[in-house]
Amino acid sequence: MANNPNNIHIVYSTDNEAIAQQLIQDVSSILPMQPIAIHREQEASMSDLLANATGKIVLLISDNFLRSTKCMQGALGLLNKQQDNITSLTIPGFRINEEGEQEAIATHFDKVSDIIQYINYWQDRYLELRRQKREDPSLDTPGFAEHLRVIRDISGETGEFLRLLRNQPHTSFEHLPSTKYKAFFQLLEAEELWETYQATQQGEDVPTAVLAAIPGIDLLPTDADASSPGAPIEETLTELPATIEDNTLAESPVLADAQDIAQASPAGTPNSEEVSPTEENIAEEVAELTESLPGEATDSIEEIIEKAWALADSGDAATGMVLLSTLTEKYPE
Repeated sequence: MANNPNNIHIVYSTDNEAIAQQLIQDVSSILPMQPIAIHREQEASMSDLLANATGKIVLLISDNFLRSTKCMQGALGLLNKQQDNITSLTIPGFRINEEGEQEAIATHFDKVSDIIQYINYWQDRYLELRRQKREDPSLDTPGFAEHLRVIRDISGETGEFLRLLRNQPHTSFEHLPSTKYKAFFQLLEAEELWETYQATQQGEDVPTAVLAAIPGIDLLPTDADASSPGAPIEETLTELPATIEDNTLAESPVLADAQDIAQASPAGTPNSEEVSPTEENIAEEVAELTESLPGEATDSIEEIIEKAWALADSGDAATGMVLLSTLTEKYPE
């Protein structure tokens, strides 16, 4: 019997309104959906809005989404609470370049390096806010302190949020219109409804011009495997992602607060036994960072050591320790 999801929430950053509306318009005749747009200036976070949501939740994951405070605040707790109802689509994001123009940014979270770049982003934001507070006494207010706490919590949860998300069924938006959204119906466990939807399309393909009109659509993965929910992805990293600047980490007031980050326990976050990756999975991930290093990669080794300590300081001590252990085994001298 077909699963008929009557209550589907499409959640996205307002920066990605065009793709969200394209999805809604294309399938709403068969799958009515409730759009939930998250704006950076709004008061309630995504996790607040979906705290008591029922039905399926589809997250449109973009670079904008992963860099949005309102999208990421409490996201890990929401994912753990609603993991049986949450699925995701990967869509391109956008940034404003130096000329003030909007440019498309591909969104990935399947590789370790993809995850680390977002961990670094939130760690950098936290450290920058700490610096501003030290240098500007007027920022010593309850409001700023609360904002600082939120950013600190996000910096400690981002890695685990993306690890869990990539292990759940997900696909890329790019393949959906050309395949009449078959993978999307499969994600929602509504395969029989897809047969009805397909019949309403009368065998007509989506015009290329329609897809090309969506900003950033060309940045989505073209590999056919990208449309297979939960498909494992192999990788070989040829370079290490950028780390937090050394002189920023060296500031003693920030290092003094490292324990605060590690000990943060935001509301809705499950205990470590529920969300922590196994040592075997961690070892597989960190091996990717070391296997491609040349024999005399002194600078790269130092970067890995710095990355291990940064992960430990942000609350991901398990990955940091296994990374150091892996590095020691490979370079005993």
